[in-house]
Amino acid sequence: MNRTSRLLALLVVAATTPVAAQIAAPLRVNWFLKDLRTGMCVQFLVSPAAAQAEMPQQTPVAIESVADRYPVLARVAAAESAYAGWVPAQYCWFLYRSAVVAGKIVEVAGGRQPVMVGYFALEALSLPDSATAVAVGLFTNSGTLARIVTEARLQIDKIDFTIGFIPEEENSTTRSRYVAGHGRATVQWDGGPGDPRPPQASQIRLVGYTNTRGLRGIHSDLTPDSVFVASGNLSVVGRGALKRLLSASPIRLVTPYLRGGDSDWQLGRQ
Repeated sequence: MNRTSRLLALLVVAATTPVAAQIAAPLRVNWFLKDLRTGMCVQFLVSPAAAQAEMPQQTPVAIESVADRYPVLARVAAAESAYAGWVPAQYCWFLYRSAVVAGKIVEVAGGRQPVMVGYFALEALSLPDSATAVAVGLFTNSGTLARIVTEARLQIDKIDFTIGFIPEEENSTTRSRYVAGHGRATVQWDGGPGDPRPPQASQIRLVGYTNTRGLRGIHSDLTPDSVFVASGNLSVVGRGALKRLLSASPIRLVTPYLRGGDSDWQLGRQ
């Protein structure tokens, strides 16, 4: 190899090495989410076998071990022996007016629909980054947010999500129909805020999957301005894993309805 060829080879190595290093390691993503319009979760129970199938490399946690965090689910499992050892799960969504990512404002449908982020998570043992559960499904209705997370080599689904009127309740100013389409399954909640409750901060401490099935942290601190009892009706129709798991649970507990405040979501934490 002559001198010119050696120089060209060195230039190629120098140019490609940083790119290779960037591709090898997932990046950290920050979402600055503004003005929480609605935040709520559905707590339910999943059989040990089904939970293991959703996260084959992790160890599911039985409800009896975390009864203090899921008291209502624990009482149901204790009252019905068939559900002893089942695993606590949460299906959550949080709806914001907008997001700011990398200095740019992100909206959905020109602000006519909220920016939604959510997850389906299962409790598991020995997780990194102080997490207590694995987000086996992370999702959003924003194509921009989904693209940024995918580019960081983290798994996320882009789903359809809408808020509209409840038939025969078109004049209601507090109740709406929330519809989330997860492939062949649709989760629908018709409702709104009920009786007020004292505001209380809470933390989200999860891990999500990279595209090589590694685990990376998902953190957020929620400080809502208002908290209410969630008043409404939940339904799940269609087919698929989410429909099957929610339908098999002996209980589907809708947690308090949160409103107000901004949140910083950190994804891809090591």
